Order: sequence, then structure tokens, then C-alpha cells
Amino acid sequence: MNHTDARAPLLAYDGDCGFCAYWVRYWQRLTGDRVHYAPYQEIIAEHPEVTEAEFARAIQLFDPDGGRSSGAGAAVRVLALARRVAGLWLYRHLPGFA
Repeated sequence: MNHTDARAPLLAYDGDCGFCAYWVRYWQRLTGDRVHYAPYQEIIAEHPEVTEAEFARAIQLFDPDGGRSSGAGAAVRVLALARRVAGLWLYRHLPGFA
């Protein structure tokens, strides 16, 4: 499945991780169609700039403009896209929150 032409960001997660799948289901309810979600195992070939180790270590959020964030930064960006902006502000401004 090619997500590079999508207007919504794509969140890649570990499809073998139950914890990841739980949070993705929750975030899908919050974001609706504002974010696309896919196990990294299905889209790894579309993103050769990211190593499998990076995908396995942390979620990756790919922006339509080519930007990428990972880990806590990606999670907070998803919350911002879900219009939960307090988390984004805290991530950016409160030492230790990230």
C-alpha cells in the first residue's frame, strides 16, 4: 500500500507488538481520517531512509511534506492531530515531559 501521496500523515508501528496495537486503536478513534496507520512491516520498503532497527525501536510519523518524527515526538504529534494540543505544548515546553 503506497501512502506517499496521502494528504494525511502516516504513523508506522510494530505490527507484532500488542502494546503498539492497543495505542494505535485508541489513536485511530481520536484522529479519524486525519492520520493513516500501518504496521511498519507492511510499509518498510516505501521508506528505505529508515532502518528496520529504527522502525522496531519506535513509532515513526511520516508527514505528507516529507518530514518525519519518531518515538515520543511522533506520539505527541498524533495527539496534536487529534486536537489534544495540551500534550504537544507540554512536550515542547515542560522539561522532563518528553
